[in-house]
Amino acid sequence: VSGRGLSRPRRDTVSAPFSLEEKAFIARLLEAGANLSSERLAQLSGTKWMITSSSVDILQVAQAVTLFGNDATQHMGAHLRSQRPQSPLSLEFLMLFPDWSVKPLCATIAKHGGPRMQALPDKDKIIIGEVSNILGQGMVKAMADTLGISIILSVPHVSGGVKSELLSTVMDKVGGKRDFVVLTHIEMHSEELSAVSSMVLIFEADFLRRFPASLR
Repeated sequence: VSGRGLSRPRRDTVSAPFSLEEKAFIARLLEAGANLSSERLAQLSGTKWMITSSSVDILQVAQAVTLFGNDATQHMGAHLRSQRPQSPLSLEFLMLFPDWSVKPLCATIAKHGGPRMQALPDKDKIIIGEVSNILGQGMVKAMADTLGISIILSVPHVSGGVKSELLSTVMDKVGGKRDFVVLTHIEMHSEELSAVSSMVLIFEADFLRRFPASLR
């Protein structure tokens, strides 16, 4: 899969106060969530997918905004958030798809959706929202199953721009009440094409304290 247009975080940028074991735990959750998303994405697109997460990094919010400022590539972003009080965890998801990956991904899914979907004026925005919802739901199911709780996500809000602007917009909405972000690279492979995205998980400092120490 080509990495064209997608800046991957450098390993020496990680500075959040988490142990290697805790970072590995987060990576396992993300991988489990990616696996759970594969079946639903297959139903949407009519083709089998293999979804993997990689290049997991934990940064302070300000570091992530600065890092994203180095990438001028246009992206389509979808913001989903956990719903309180139904969800005890306060989480924000931002799925970022580079423009060069959006068109082939949406074309493949629209083809399966038939003429009605292909005729929608905002079909790319609708499809990216649905793909982001599938990926986000897979991630929160992995967390919910591990914790034995319920996590409800909002419908995705989709917009376009460079990554730093999209992340800053999300942070403006949450009012700076989050401490850290997890950045991960998502790769999606099917028989017809490969696509990539970045997932940003925004959370409070005590996020991992919700998980039993034995799991971490």
